Amino acid sequence: MDVRLMPNPQGGYQFLPGVPYVSSAARAADGFEVVRASFRRPRRLFPEGLADVESHLRSLGRPVQALCGLELRFGRQATLEEFDAFNKVYIDRMSKAGLLIDDRAPIARTNVAVPGSPAEHQIHAFSYTVPVSRPELQPPPTFVVAATPEVLPPGGPPGVAAPYDTSPEGLRQKTAVILETLGSRLAALGARWSDVTGVQLYTVHNLHELLSTMVRPALGEAGGRGIEWHFAQPPVVGLEIELDARSTRMELTVDT
Repeated sequence: MDVRLMPNPQGGYQFLPGVPYVSSAARAADGFEVVRASFRRPRRLFPEGLADVESHLRSLGRPVQALCGLELRFGRQATLEEFDAFNKVYIDRMSKAGLLIDDRAPIARTNVAVPGSPAEHQIHAFSYTVPVSRPELQPPPTFVVAATPEVLPPGGPPGVAAPYDTSPEGLRQKTAVILETLGSRLAALGARWSDVTGVQLYTVHNLHELLSTMVRPALGEAGGRGIEWHFAQPPVVGLEIELDARSTRMELTVDT
């Protein structure tokens, strides 16, 4: 993974490059902070969801480039081919909206399958930057880290940790890889787990024992603030667990 933060001057944040269609994380630039907003009723991503996000930002006097995080939901896990096809459409729409930096999306993204939800991708929540209200306080960093599945980190053998293994040991191996990757992304942002104000876990498997023996100890102070569990799956068939993290001082619900 490229650990150099890239600037998004129009957006008021820096981002950690990932794959072209999603950044690994985004951190507010000096003088800005990240705010998270969730839709009371999820909005279909294209066209109305992104338009609603832009309208919300415009009402705050912020450009659409201030968008730094998207939390998406859809109805079932996709094959790799289906996921690639979606991402081609996604990157094209992001380009037309003027959101790309050097042909890559700077927006950190969570993209999970929720059984029983609509088949089309919907926006559950989004994050964006605003100027800090009291810069003299020198507040701690605010950021959003993209959802991370059990994909093995770059630099080693490619693949998935404990592929197709949902035994207790397989789930442990998957969770260990996810925590390692998240820790690396936080370090690249110049942040620590103690800076994290929100953690979301996405899986349909029973991780109760791992939460108490592995996840909670690794998160430290962040774990003490609670872990929000969603009965959901990573976007691609063959993946079983995802975790994301964020640091915010303000969160709100948007009615549409």
